[in-house]
Parts: sequence; C-alpha cells; structure tokens
Amino acid sequence: ITTDHSLFFEGKELPAGTYSIFALPGKEAWKIMFNSEVDASAESYSDEKTVLTVAAKVSENSFTESFFIGFDNIKDESASIIVLWEKTKVELPFTVKTRDNSMKNIDEAIKKGEDLENVYYNSANYYYGAIKEYKGALNFIDQSLKLGENYRSLFLKGRILFEIGQKNEAITY
Repeated sequence: ITTDHSLFFEGKELPAGTYSIFALPGKEAWKIMFNSEVDASAESYSDEKTVLTVAAKVSENSFTESFFIGFDNIKDESASIIVLWEKTKVELPFTVKTRDNSMKNIDEAIKKGEDLENVYYNSANYYYGAIKEYKGALNFIDQSLKLGENYRSLFLKGRILFEIGQKNEAITY
C-alpha cells in the first residue's frame, strides 16, 4: 500500500509511505502488520521492519469465491480496508486528516504563487462545498476574481453570497 498522507488505525499513525501488508488470521480478529520492507515475503518478513500492528475485526460475509482486498465505507475523512474470501470479511477502518492536509495544500499552493486564479478558485470551492466555511470561501473567490473574471468564478461567488444571506447581491452574479 502507498499513501501520500498519514493514515490512522485505532488512533495509531501509519506515516506516509509504501508498505507491505502481512496478516495473521484469527477467528475473531486478524493481526495486520504494515512493514517497511516493500518486497518482503513470508520467508523474508522481519518484525523489526514492522511500522504498525493493528487488529482487524472479522465477520461473516456472503460467499466470495475469489480472494479480494479493497476499500469500503469511503468518506471524506475515513474508509476501511476490507478483505473478502469465502464467508469471511475482515474490516480495518482508518481515518485521514483530510481537512488538515487540504489546508496545508492550499497554503503551499498560494506560497508557490503559480496559477493563482485557479488556486484561489479551487480554495473557494473547497471552503464552500467541503467545509461550508462561507466567509473564507468569499475571501478566496474575491482574490480569484481580482485576477480574472470567468463564468465559474462568478457563479461560485453568487452561490456563496446566497449561502451567507446576501440574496440580492447573489442575483447579480
């Protein structure tokens, strides 16, 4: 598994990186180990290179003939790694600090100073749609509009103004 941001399992951090995953099956829970040796195999596995060990809940599932590993319950700040095989379902929920990561990305993009009209627009859109922080969204869209007017920015400004109760002003956009 490769991740650009830290993942949190049972409140424990798996830092950004690439890992091999090992499992020790049990009747009620599987022990899941994330190992820093990406090419490790059962023969070369080393506990010393295990970065994180967590327990994954086991439950009964409808029959799945082919072994499957994937993601389920995907939300903005969380998801689950799932394993399906025969009548077994293993679920390992995790969280991601999406908002913190997004704020950091916005700050870095602004500091970089490239394509700021789109950076400000995208920031306004994130503030408007994802976190519903309309005053911040209005600030970003105004900065975008100073750099160039276009339909999408004007439309977003109208939507933001509507949300903050400035309906008459929103109509002009």
